Amino acid sequence: MLRRAVRGPRRLTSQVEAELRGALRVLSPRSTARAAFVVVGVGTLPPLGRDLGGGVAAGGELARVAIGNAVDVAGVPLLVLPVRHLAGVYLTLAVSAPLVVVATLTTTPDPALRASTVVMLTMVPVFAFMLWGRRLGLLSTTASVLGVAAAAAAGLVPGGLALAMCVCLLNSGLMLGWAAHTAERLEHDPVTGLPNRRALDRRLGRDLGRAASDDVLSLAVLDVAGVRHLNDVHGRAVVDGLLHEVGGVLGRRLPDSAALFHLGSGEFAVVLTGPRAAAGERREAARAVPVRDATMSAGLAGAEPGDTVARLLSRAEASLARAKAAGPDRLDPFLVADAVVGELATSLADGRFTVLFQPIVDLSTGTTVAAEALVRWDHPTRGRVGPDEFVPAAERAGLIHELGRLVLRQTFAAVHAADAAGHRLQRVNVNVSALELQRPDFGDDVLAALAATGFDPVRLVLEVTESAVLGEREEDVVRVLSRLRAHGVRVAIDDFGTGYSSLGRLGRLPVDFLKVDKSFVWTDDPQVRDPLLTAIIRLADSFGLVTVAEGIETWDQAELLLGLGCGMGQGYLFGRPGDLADLDLADVGLPAHGTAGAVPQPAAEPGGPV
Repeated sequence: MLRRAVRGPRRLTSQVEAELRGALRVLSPRSTARAAFVVVGVGTLPPLGRDLGGGVAAGGELARVAIGNAVDVAGVPLLVLPVRHLAGVYLTLAVSAPLVVVATLTTTPDPALRASTVVMLTMVPVFAFMLWGRRLGLLSTTASVLGVAAAAAAGLVPGGLALAMCVCLLNSGLMLGWAAHTAERLEHDPVTGLPNRRALDRRLGRDLGRAASDDVLSLAVLDVAGVRHLNDVHGRAVVDGLLHEVGGVLGRRLPDSAALFHLGSGEFAVVLTGPRAAAGERREAARAVPVRDATMSAGLAGAEPGDTVARLLSRAEASLARAKAAGPDRLDPFLVADAVVGELATSLADGRFTVLFQPIVDLSTGTTVAAEALVRWDHPTRGRVGPDEFVPAAERAGLIHELGRLVLRQTFAAVHAADAAGHRLQRVNVNVSALELQRPDFGDDVLAALAATGFDPVRLVLEVTESAVLGEREEDVVRVLSRLRAHGVRVAIDDFGTGYSSLGRLGRLPVDFLKVDKSFVWTDDPQVRDPLLTAIIRLADSFGLVTVAEGIETWDQAELLLGLGCGMGQGYLFGRPGDLADLDLADVGLPAHGTAGAVPQPAAEPGGPV
C-alpha cells in the first residue's frame, strides 16, 4: 500500500519502486525461483486527491507500470511487459520463470477493489502452474492460453488480466524456445555440429552419478594427427573441412549407444555406457577410423568407483598420450592388451589360433634345415592378428600357458604331417614367454607334450629372450632349461644384443643357438654394422654356439653374413611365414662361402619386417 501523504509523481515513483523492491526481497529467499529484478516507472498523473483511483479515472489518464528487463541470476532476459490500468487496479506483474509476483498499488480500501485483488491473487498459483507446466513440457502454449481464455469467458478472470496472462504465456513459450536454442549453441561445436567439451563434462557428470553396478562407463579420446601442420600449410578452411568429415565418419561408424563429442582442434571423445557384456563394443569404438589421409591415435579409460569427471578425463588423456608415443594410427598399448583379454579365452576354446612356419636356412649350403613356429590369431572380425597385439594380453590375463601348450601341440602335429609327406626338417623352433619359463611345471608340460605326440626332443628348439633367462629368477629358469637340455631339447637366445645380458654369464647358460637381432642386419652404415656383426658372431663361436641372423631381406645381406661366418639365416628372402607343407625345403641357391658373386638374384625382393 502507498501512503496518502505521497505528493507528486516523482515521489510516487520512488515510493512504488521502494515498496516493490521490499516485496521482492521478502519473497525471493522463500522461493525456489531465481529472483526477478523490477524497475517501475509511472506515467504523468494528475494532482492526487483523496481518491487516487477516482482522480485517475476523472483525469482520463492511464497509469503505466513497466517491467523492464527482468533478469534471472543466470543473466537470461525473462520478460518485458507493460501493464496498463486494469479494472481500477495498478498492477505490477513481475514474472521470473518459476516466480510470480503480484503487487496491488492503491490508496483506497475499497471493498470492491479488495475483492478484485483477491480474485487476481487467487489466480497467481494457477498462473504459476501454467508457467511451470510450460517449462517442464507438461502444457503446451496453446493449451495454457485456451485455459486462460476459458477462465475469462466464465467470468473468473477479468478480461484485462486474462489478456496480460496470455501475453505472459506466449512470451514464456518464446522465451523457453530461445533459452533452449541458446543452450544448444553453447554446447555444440560450430565446425562439426557435434557436442563440445562443455557438453561432455555435463554428460560425464550425469552418467557417473547414475551408473549402475552392472554398467560400464567408458571414455575414448581420439586425436587426428597433423592438424596444426595442416592449418599452417593449407589454412583453417581445409582443417575445418577435414574435422567435419572426421566427425561425420565417426558418427556413422560408432555404435548407436555411443555419444560423440568434439573437444577442439583435432580431438574427439566418445562416451559409451551399458552392460558389462557389451564391453567389446566400447573397445572397438576407440579404434581409429581412417579418413582421407588423416591418421588417428586413440586412448580409452573406464570409469572406476568414486571417479570424478576430471579424473576420468585425465586417465583418457594419459592413454591417448601413450598411443601417440607408440606411433601414428595406434591405440594405447595397454588398451590393446586389455581389449583382447575377453576375446582370447573364447578364441582359445574355439581353436582360432594358427601356427605358421618361416624357414631357417644353412647359409653355407643354402638348404632349409629348420623353421620357426609363429602363432597367429584368426580374429573373427579383424582377420589374422600378429603376436605383438595379443601375447602381452595373454600374459597379463594368465592365458599364456594355455596358448603355449596349444602352440606346442599344433607344431608337433604339423611337423609329423610334413614328415609323412616326405618334407623332413632337422629342427623346429618354438618361442617361449618369460612367464612360461618362470612357471615351476613348465618343463613337465613340454616333456608331457613330447611324450604324448612321440616327437623327438632333439628336433625341438625353444627360443627365449635375454631378459627371460637373465632376469630376477635366473636360477630357476636355468634349472628348467638345463633339465630340458638333458632330454635333448635345444635352446636359443632370441633377439640377442637388444637385452642387458652379461657376456661373462652368457657362457654359463644352457644354450645352443644365438639369434642375431634384425636391427643389426638392417643397419645401413657398414662402419657400424660390420664390426657389430663380427663381434657377435665371434662371441658365439667362442662359446660354441651357432649364430642365426634374423631379418635377411636381400641377397647382399645374405652374402655379408655368410662372409662374416654366420651359420644360419632367416628372413623374407628365404620365405614368409606359411604352412609347413608349403615350405620349399630344397636348396635355395646360396653358394658356398667365397663365391658370393655367383648368387642368382630373385625376380623380386619382398620387404617388410620379419
